[in-house]
Amino acid sequence: MPYKRLMGCCRKKLRNNRGFSLVELIIALALLSLVLAAAYQFYFFSQRSWQRAEAEAGTIQEARLAVMQLAREIRSARKATANLAAVNIADGVTPAGSQLDIYTDVNNDGKPERVCYRLQNGTLQRGVALRQSRQPDAFPYTYGSPATWQTVVAGVANTADQPVFSLKENYPNVVQINLIINADGLSKPVTVKSSLVIRSRSAAE
Repeated sequence: MPYKRLMGCCRKKLRNNRGFSLVELIIALALLSLVLAAAYQFYFFSQRSWQRAEAEAGTIQEARLAVMQLAREIRSARKATANLAAVNIADGVTPAGSQLDIYTDVNNDGKPERVCYRLQNGTLQRGVALRQSRQPDAFPYTYGSPATWQTVVAGVANTADQPVFSLKENYPNVVQINLIINADGLSKPVTVKSSLVIRSRSAAE
């Protein structure tokens, strides 16, 4: 190989106590540049691959944590209003399937709050609406809108024909979650899917 021949030539020159000619020095520097360039490219490629793998793992973990929270809230959902189910996909929201409402107790006061998940500007957000004050504080309850929204998943890339929330065909008690995420640092979009069963349809007390 040229590199081995070069090293052999160098050792021979050193043994003979002779210097390098200009041509030999130029060739040596050119070969050294090629070796260093190849090493740099390998390092750069490895670094980029590691960064992409780390970004993908973090994105998947963030989405899974959101799905786990959704699962807990859906399992504990109770019917809280006269006309809506304990878990329902909001009507009149564009695009369709971009908001899910869950009626469940999140502040441990024994009464259900309205937990909303919505797709907004490429982020999945979560907000909690409290019960409106009235007497008696009993079923059916009324709710306003969440005062604040928290981002739970960023970089959501679902299009209008790819709803985040949907009911499984012929199984109205199964909510399907479909998150397509194209966050910074990913080489391609990541899809996280889950099917969550609505266990309770009884009314909250």
